[in-house]
Amino acid sequence: MSIRYFQKGSGHITFKRLDLVEKMNDIVAKHYPGMLPAK
Repeated sequence: MSIRYFQKGSGHITFKRLDLVEKMNDIVAKHYPGMLPAK
């Protein structure tokens, strides 16, 4: 995993393991319904 921060206060998280991508997508979908496209 790598994390990049930007001056405007945003950041990017890059996962290199597919299992972590799936877990993070599940967390995002739970807290922010409709933010991710359907599988």
